Amino acid sequence: MNPKVRQSRNLTPEECAAVIALFEEGLSQVQIAERFQVGQSTISLAIRRFQDTGNNQRRPGQGRGRITDAHQDRFLRLQTLRERFVTATLLHQNYIRRYNQQISSDTIRRRLREDNLRPRMAATGPPLSPEHRRVRLAFAREHVNWENHQWSNVLFTDESRFCLSGKDRRIPVYRRPGERFAQCCIQPKHAYGGGSVMVWGGINMEARTELVIGRPL
Repeated sequence: MNPKVRQSRNLTPEECAAVIALFEEGLSQVQIAERFQVGQSTISLAIRRFQDTGNNQRRPGQGRGRITDAHQDRFLRLQTLRERFVTATLLHQNYIRRYNQQISSDTIRRRLREDNLRPRMAATGPPLSPEHRRVRLAFAREHVNWENHQWSNVLFTDESRFCLSGKDRRIPVYRRPGERFAQCCIQPKHAYGGGSVMVWGGINMEARTELVIGRPL
């Protein structure tokens, strides 16, 4: 780390004890700050606290207070769960209109992280109707107990599109772990536009087909 760069953070109780020990050994505050890669003011505060109280731990309640309450946190969480593709900027605007209180987009992102909601690139897939989901579930249940010799007669095929230029228009979505393919977190993918190439291939338990590459679209 660059010695001129200092982290803005609180020292742990163990670090505070080490700071006091080094200070009593005769090291200067600047030297101690360099060892812990923090600002001199952080070291000075730890030493002054020990001299005033005889304790190297921060007093309860110190630090900046929480700007949102439980009701406001719930509002942010529900807004995100109802519209997974919402942005922190839009949430910020909705929050201000609702509560008439200034809050940063970073604070909103922290509140969502506390509820394990983080922005991830959305998986893409065709829009599935209730009938599509019913048929797929029925197929899975019908074949869940198939054995290897039965699956060996099945050829699995798939196709993929690769963009030749421009963005693929994938957008972030707020989701929790395990929700990558939840229907509410999938970006609908319809007919392909231009500037792309399609590839097709198939596999079974013992072999695979040749990779078929189509003409650029």
